[in-house]
Amino acid sequence: MCFHSPIPLFSAFLQLLCFLGLFGLAFYVFQFKIDGGLSLTSERRSVRRGVEGRRRSLISYFWITALSSLAADYGVKNVKEILDLQGFLPIETFGYPFMFFVTLLRFTIGNLLHIRRLEKANVSSYIWLFDFTVIFIESLILILLGCYCYENILKFLILLMALCLLDCLWILSIGFMYLKGLRSEVPWAWGLLNLASGLFLASIIFHILPLDFRSFLGSLVIIGWFTICAIIDLFLVDYYELLKE
Repeated sequence: MCFHSPIPLFSAFLQLLCFLGLFGLAFYVFQFKIDGGLSLTSERRSVRRGVEGRRRSLISYFWITALSSLAADYGVKNVKEILDLQGFLPIETFGYPFMFFVTLLRFTIGNLLHIRRLEKANVSSYIWLFDFTVIFIESLILILLGCYCYENILKFLILLMALCLLDCLWILSIGFMYLKGLRSEVPWAWGLLNLASGLFLASIIFHILPLDFRSFLGSLVIIGWFTICAIIDLFLVDYYELLKE
């Protein structure tokens, strides 16, 4: 289902264009301009860093939005297929696509807020590139989640577990950079939510918990867990982040 688009050639062209555009924009961002750079005053250097930070943020916003839209497109196709095949939305079938959309919304908003934090902190290009690379990989995983949220629930849960644990490793690396004075803050709340979610999924996938993700009860517990995590993250963590500004 993942690549069975009504217009597969256009879909493949769009994805190829995204990858080529990414590397083209990255090259543009990191090319060094040496015209008069050594003679700039400290004030003008500060202005230039601000302009470059804003440019990096705009590029990041574009790619996060584009890849998230592509992931949402696959999710919508899955919901349409459910309606076409069954005519109704049982929780065992519709629940996981719903969980995908909740997770997509949570990660998209969280990543956009993180990019804004980077712009405000005026971080170096290398830190931005590191964070953007992780966000790009997470966005690719979200696209795969949109593909499998109905077709193969086991693959969907494995990918979601990988997404949560990858995000934990990323936040752990941010913590190490914070200790070295390279970061101004660490999103610990986000990391704790994803660590708990990743371990919860691992315990279900590897049969540590006696919970069948294909059953009504198992689906309800998993969907409820990620819905609660999304509510906590969007209406407490992210909302508090906006209030600080």
